[in-house]
Amino acid sequence: MAYLTRLCEPARQCFRHWRQCLRAQCPLCGLACAAGTLCVHCRALLRQDHEAAAWRCPRCSLAGTSPGACAQCDVSVPLFERAIAAFDYRAPQDLLIHELKVRHRLHLVPVLGGLLAEAVTVAWPDMPEETILLPVPSSRAALARRGFNPAGEIARDLARRLGRDCRLGLLRRVREGPRQASLGRRARLAAAARMYHVSGSVAGLRLVVVDDVMTTAGTVNAVAGRLLAAGARSVHVLVVARTPVLSVS
Repeated sequence: MAYLTRLCEPARQCFRHWRQCLRAQCPLCGLACAAGTLCVHCRALLRQDHEAAAWRCPRCSLAGTSPGACAQCDVSVPLFERAIAAFDYRAPQDLLIHELKVRHRLHLVPVLGGLLAEAVTVAWPDMPEETILLPVPSSRAALARRGFNPAGEIARDLARRLGRDCRLGLLRRVREGPRQASLGRRARLAAAARMYHVSGSVAGLRLVVVDDVMTTAGTVNAVAGRLLAAGARSVHVLVVARTPVLSVS
């Protein structure tokens, strides 16, 4: 028996070490939690915040107080079928996006991917199995600055969780321009329409465009237009965060 105990002890030590490695701090509040997620308290608060909106636009997921499409989607219906967001882009959860994009905290990719996967499971439980995920490409300047594409990392993690295919090279950025965050809505839409190119066949495919933050929806709408023009059957949008207020400029 003692001999068997000695044999089992290394396995116990390995298990204890593995369990400790899985423990981490919540990226929002710092409390202990499993690695790659938020603590139960922050997850609950984030869910409550997202559900606090009386209504959401059924097309672009913009929070509002009256039923039906938001004012912008009512005037100009987006080319994509529907957008799903994990949370609204405001404090404190906007810190998760900032830490990934500005401070290059890649350990937050599974946190964001997990939150978006949960949102998709709730809002789109019957997503077709043949659906293909396409991340919005980063600009050359952003890639040089970060060394990675946030949307691409999130899309790969999300595809793994949802059991769907992810094609990183099917959508390419072919033009550069000013930072989208510095533009008004009209300028953003005009600039985005010229930036992207479909580099392979998408005829008859069900596609999902994945991005980290959606503000005016100009980028994802331009991408959807390119994909539909190339023969895609349908285009949906999945974003980690949705800005709660649209710019009207």
